[in-house]
Amino acid sequence: MGLETQKNASAQQPGGNREDAILRSAFEAFTRYGFRRTSMEDIAKGAKISRPALYLHFRNKEAIFRAMAEAYFARATRALERALLDKGSAVEVLHRAFVAKDGGILHAIVASPHSAELLDAHASISADIVEDGERRMASLFANWIARGVSEGRLNTTGISGTPAEIAGTLMSALKGLKSVPTTVDTYQAAQRRLAELFGRALARD
Repeated sequence: MGLETQKNASAQQPGGNREDAILRSAFEAFTRYGFRRTSMEDIAKGAKISRPALYLHFRNKEAIFRAMAEAYFARATRALERALLDKGSAVEVLHRAFVAKDGGILHAIVASPHSAELLDAHASISADIVEDGERRMASLFANWIARGVSEGRLNTTGISGTPAEIAGTLMSALKGLKSVPTTVDTYQAAQRRLAELFGRALARD
């Protein structure tokens, strides 16, 4: 799976490496077969463990899916924070931030024939995790906007709303990119366009 939990955290937690293997196997199975058709046996086989051993770590597919969501947001939030600290134009920084926000897995989901099902499962099974993770990401974008304005790099004159409200609109737009059936190439092009739209709107003339 394109999803990898942090090695440091794994080293500190008993069974962490085994759980990493389970999450990678689950992601590969979910993108190949879809959430509904994937069985615990498929996941165990991909992780090279027995099904009884799998149940020692996770009680069902839903628990695995939630663990995947937690790992994604933990990794993607850190990557997003780093990207927003980078130097460059508003367009460049936003584009790098959008890519970082994907956490290295969204392209695989977009390319999957089961992308709509996986995104639906992400929103329903992991709703509380998604809400918290997206709130933290929106806060990072809001802080970046506010910091840019205070340092004279960005300009919100003529844009209605606070940095938090602008960040909320940005997050909604990013979510919208995933809701339309697309290919990886068209998704990446749309992602770049969105960075150009927001970056140029916020850039100080």
